Amino acid sequence: MTSQRLNGSKVLKGVSAFALSCPPEGGGAPLLLSKAIAGAGINLPYVTVVRHGQGCLITLAVEALYEKKVLSLLKEGSFGEVTCRCRSCAIVSLFPHQSDPGIPAALFSSFGRAGLAVQGMANSPSALSVLIREEQLEPVSRVLFEAFTFRTCRTPEEWKAAQEGKEALYKEVVASYQEKRPKVYGVICRTNQQLVSILLDDPSLSTAAPVLSEAAERGLRLSLIVSGPFRSNGPFHLTYCLPRAQGGEPSDSPAEPVAVFSMNGPHFGDRYGITSELLAALGQNSVPLLALNCTVASITGAVPGRDLDAALDTIQECFEVPSVMTGDVPA
Repeated sequence: MTSQRLNGSKVLKGVSAFALSCPPEGGGAPLLLSKAIAGAGINLPYVTVVRHGQGCLITLAVEALYEKKVLSLLKEGSFGEVTCRCRSCAIVSLFPHQSDPGIPAALFSSFGRAGLAVQGMANSPSALSVLIREEQLEPVSRVLFEAFTFRTCRTPEEWKAAQEGKEALYKEVVASYQEKRPKVYGVICRTNQQLVSILLDDPSLSTAAPVLSEAAERGLRLSLIVSGPFRSNGPFHLTYCLPRAQGGEPSDSPAEPVAVFSMNGPHFGDRYGITSELLAALGQNSVPLLALNCTVASITGAVPGRDLDAALDTIQECFEVPSVMTGDVPA
């Protein structure tokens, strides 16, 4: 097996993670929860939201020192069932993934062979972020070198040494200032996408590797991928977007095309409240959100294709956007 080449990675240790399953009547839970967390002055370095039926699934991570505070907010707000709580987690980000579905496919396969669990996954335009239990960081480092080669490190030992002492670089001062309209560098959209949502019993998600590997062989680009726990001690959910008519036709996936938008900004990584502002604006303009990733100072979201214009108008009302790049992906 030929290892795929990546430029590098970064690890954010010392985070606590929670997963929630929100019922249909809790459709507003992502906004209410993100508002509560922002109101407490807590930054979200990682959060994903996926619509499931009329409800939704949420996975989030915060610095471990806020774990008890967030747990208290979850109990007070009754946002949904807490399906997973991990006090000591790490976020491993690999870059650049270049929207290559072969990258998560190789990762899932290697995790499967090693018997490791993916607690969550999210993508940004530049990186693929994997949420794991911190106690698994050592075996995960070996798995990474089974699946990939890195430009700056040749062995797991070199990779581990390269991460030491860098935690402070990845924990910038939160809320250095609060702009009325946060700046973004630009918005990139991919249209004519198909959203696929499936449930897997395998915590490594390795059973999803073949379809992603096939997509990579066909030169397709992965615009969004999200995963996380579905139920306590139960299956895991996986949602991804590929060009329409190429991503499979599961019965619980929408038949209509979807659009995926991505954006990042200078303060997305250190300013709390970004997620709640976007969710509030989309809700006020009646734009249905199918999925959302917030990781590596970026936001990636999926909306029904017919609602893309409304979503872009909403983003431009909420953020200071210098440019929007939109392109159709051939069916």
